[in-house]
Amino acid sequence: MKSKVLPQIIVFLISSVITSQAQDTLFYTGFSAVPSGFSLNTSDVGSTTSGANFWVENNSYPGGNGTITCLGFPFSFTVPSTPAQPVTISGFPNGSYLHTVSNAAVTSGISNCCFAAADGICTNAENYFCKMSSDISTIGFDTVTVNFWWLCSGGNNSYGELYYSFDGGTSWIQHAPGTKYNNTGNWTLKTITDPAWSNHSMLRFGFRFVNNVATTASDPGFGVDEFLVTGKNSVILPVAAFTANDTAFCEETCLFFTDLSQNNPTSWQWYFEGAIPDTSSLQNPTQICYDDTGTFDVTLIVTNASGIDTLVYANYITVYANPPTPLISASSDTLCTVPFMAGYQWYYNNSVLIPGAVNYCYIAIFPGTYSVQITDSSGCSSFSDPYVITSIRDVNAPVTALFPNPVANKLTITAPYQMPMEQLMLKDLGGRVVLRLEHLPDPNAIQLDLSIIPIGLYNLFIYSKGNWSPSKVVISR
Repeated sequence: MKSKVLPQIIVFLISSVITSQAQDTLFYTGFSAVPSGFSLNTSDVGSTTSGANFWVENNSYPGGNGTITCLGFPFSFTVPSTPAQPVTISGFPNGSYLHTVSNAAVTSGISNCCFAAADGICTNAENYFCKMSSDISTIGFDTVTVNFWWLCSGGNNSYGELYYSFDGGTSWIQHAPGTKYNNTGNWTLKTITDPAWSNHSMLRFGFRFVNNVATTASDPGFGVDEFLVTGKNSVILPVAAFTANDTAFCEETCLFFTDLSQNNPTSWQWYFEGAIPDTSSLQNPTQICYDDTGTFDVTLIVTNASGIDTLVYANYITVYANPPTPLISASSDTLCTVPFMAGYQWYYNNSVLIPGAVNYCYIAIFPGTYSVQITDSSGCSSFSDPYVITSIRDVNAPVTALFPNPVANKLTITAPYQMPMEQLMLKDLGGRVVLRLEHLPDPNAIQLDLSIIPIGLYNLFIYSKGNWSPSKVVISR
């Protein structure tokens, strides 16, 4: 469990993920001031700068009747009034707005939101573009939202589109390709949030009105008002977390710690009670060494631009004492050390592990240096000082000869004719009989298959003329 108590440095903090929202207005226009922040009738995205229709900014809403000449003949048309704006739009019901209008309508004294639909005869298919005239920066904002009011009845081939640019308007990207702003004759609020708009220094937005050849279309054309771009920064405090490669171990052990903190910390401060070194400012400290026994706290303090978090794991580290250095006592060729430990391992000439030599006593086979490693119930170990045996008394000669010894699988035993073998018995160091032969096919030579017997040290007893003679056998593979 996370503890939020740090008595050594007296820090009192509340640990939780705290998120606050800082929202800024990055751009706004209601199209009522001059300049409005938009450039009209540009050639971007395959658009015309002078065609049958064009973009204007005004507060004209009334429609009217007009006349257009096509193929030398006059044709009358009617433009309906643009719907009034709702109360939530500044300047309602007839505030200034950005919209399309046709040249024919303007010639007839009509300047509200309308368009001349492309029929391929009198009016060609054209696109009309308008765009923000300056860049905005969204650096530092992880959420960017665009809001605007719009209307456009148009038709299947007459509709509005939203574009954005990351290079100051040199190139443009359509937002949600396939989205058409049409079939809506009344003012409607649109809110769009796109992660792609975050953290750019030269962001712009633009609108395109597409007027392809159509058999049916209706006013109003494409109108926009209250265009707003906001940026929001989610401020998240760091959350401290960590782990160590071990938490319970023997003295004189070094650890490494791994930072698991969340929400992008930028600095770390560690406190290791009872360790050397006892502090670190690395993200993932290594070689933190514990030479003293006991239980110890570990503290991590992490910081990012939003704040700080502290985590204390009380009694996180447990260090066990190594057992005292064991002593070796000898009786002839038998070496013994302290009994009742959890584990033993004997070594020959300081570094050669003796297979199967895992009891507190060991019968030496060859002259040399012997040592033992003892292990207690906590898994901690100590090595004895070396013990030197200068000679081994051969109590078996000349009764038998064993070859090879140590042996992997097949052991050959020979006996002189004056001392024929009658029985064989192989025992482990605990006295358990692992192999016994009572009727030998050849009393003077035999080969034993020891391949199924585990490695280790064993006592081989040979019965001849009323006496049992012991020999030592090492099975090693």
